[in-house]
Amino acid sequence: MNKIGIVGAGWRAEMWISVIQKLKDASVAGVLCRREARAAELSARYGIATVRDVAALDALGCDAVLVCVSKQSNCSVSEELLSRGLRVLSETPAGMTAQERARLTQYGADVLQFAEQFPLQPRFAALRSCLERGLIGDVHTVSLSCCHGYHAVALVRALLGTGEAVPAVRAVQIDDPYAETQWRGIPRDGAVHGHDRVLALLAFGGRTALYDFSHAQYFSPVRRTRVLVQGTLGEMSPSGGVRLVGGEAAEFSLHTQYGGQGCDLGAPDLISVSLGGEPVYRNVFYGLRLSEEEIAMASALRRALAAFEGREKGYPASAAALDASIADEIQRSISEQKAE
Repeated sequence: MNKIGIVGAGWRAEMWISVIQKLKDASVAGVLCRREARAAELSARYGIATVRDVAALDALGCDAVLVCVSKQSNCSVSEELLSRGLRVLSETPAGMTAQERARLTQYGADVLQFAEQFPLQPRFAALRSCLERGLIGDVHTVSLSCCHGYHAVALVRALLGTGEAVPAVRAVQIDDPYAETQWRGIPRDGAVHGHDRVLALLAFGGRTALYDFSHAQYFSPVRRTRVLVQGTLGEMSPSGGVRLVGGEAAEFSLHTQYGGQGCDLGAPDLISVSLGGEPVYRNVFYGLRLSEEEIAMASALRRALAAFEGREKGYPASAAALDASIADEIQRSISEQKAE
């Protein structure tokens, strides 16, 4: 059983507590929360220990510590924990500046990992599996409108397989007015508001990404997720696509199977994603009733624990730093365009 400490007490930290408590191979050792009232609330709700400083968290004997604080504090908190010999899984981004990213990349994958979850979401993991099988030939273009900044870059790099390549970036920002009806589950009045929408072209040299996103899309019912990958023999989204078979264009679909349907007395839960009856993704957490985001979070934690033991590379600081650096280039391109 891996004992996981958590630094942070916001909504994301609470999601992590919920996920970890459902896992069979991990438990929450304790949460570092400096606010007495919030600490008492978390302790009562989840039956977990809370502490007020890093020394007390270290004393709990954590196998790893999850850093779930503000973006501005990620680097300093991670460094403090690492200085004590603790293994750290940090939420993204990997630092807010080039200097912070340079410091973080000095740490090896066996002590510092990042919880970049988007490529691990079932729909994207299934899509990647199909691409790796050569279903649509050699992949060269992705159009993506589903997540922001460094998350989008991580997903682009995973789908295009660009490794450590750094793209040339061109970006603009436009106004995108639409109604807001809720925000992270909190109802809003439906009034129309303007939103900063970023359109960016990332050219990796033979492979290209088209990025399109406004932040309120995450929670908007009137802005759908759009992901399309194109290759030499076809194109596909997470739901299916079209490809060349024997000289003819053939459409295909990905089928998502859930438990708890019909006479199945189990709870609704993702089982697998299949193509033509063959699974291209299996939910290894089936039975825990996790959402797709929670599945990705649990996968990120398991990946990090494996990396700490040297069994895989995981998502090291170098990868997360590259995501953040490219995201910064998008913003820099927008600033330059505005200045013209």
